[in-house]
Amino acid sequence: MTDSDSRMMHTTKGDDVAYNVQIATDSKHKLIIDFEVTNDTNNQNQFSNMAIKAKNMLQVSQLEAVGDVGYYAATEVKNCADENITCYIPKPRKSTSANLGLFGKDDFQYDPINDCYIRPAKQKLPYRRQVIRRSKHTKVYESPVCQRCKIKSKCTRSKRSRLIRRYVIEDVMDEMHLRVAENPDKIEIRKQLVEHPFGTIKHWWNHNYFLTKGFEKVSGEMALSILAYRS
Repeated sequence: MTDSDSRMMHTTKGDDVAYNVQIATDSKHKLIIDFEVTNDTNNQNQFSNMAIKAKNMLQVSQLEAVGDVGYYAATEVKNCADENITCYIPKPRKSTSANLGLFGKDDFQYDPINDCYIRPAKQKLPYRRQVIRRSKHTKVYESPVCQRCKIKSKCTRSKRSRLIRRYVIEDVMDEMHLRVAENPDKIEIRKQLVEHPFGTIKHWWNHNYFLTKGFEKVSGEMALSILAYRS
């Protein structure tokens, strides 16, 4: 009611009126390269912005950027790839179907040569059409064979066949999944790089809350804390 730029957000301590502060740190010196104060209620649209800021600040032609599962978004990874930034973001473990005890998308193997998915029953789920879903170009895979499949009850609760949706740009996600699987240590190192500054500023220095209001003043307040951290 007193700060129109702030938003209600879910935190580790419950829901609170807050700002979402993004930082990028380097792996060599463990210093904060750049930051931004936002009022986005989650991190999904923040990764490429901060990665590009870091790349420009470091004045390098290419960069490796690591984030946690909260940053998992195909458009963000694609934006980074276009800027010659290699991403490492772990994939969420559970899908909606898996949470219902059904086969999840990970149980279907994608065949890039034939552009189809291989079902758990070893049958093909071919490409059918392309749609725009949540403002993203998405390919839909479906097969009438589902109606006669003996394990349909383990695959979908729909009276129709099982659908698999794949973003047109999802190839970049498949490449990233392979990188993450081959380099699990990068995800662990990330915790030491980004969480340490937040831990120091918020807990050791007791800067848990902003004392000012509005983007301009809050950004200035955060900049002072980061300046102290760098010093």
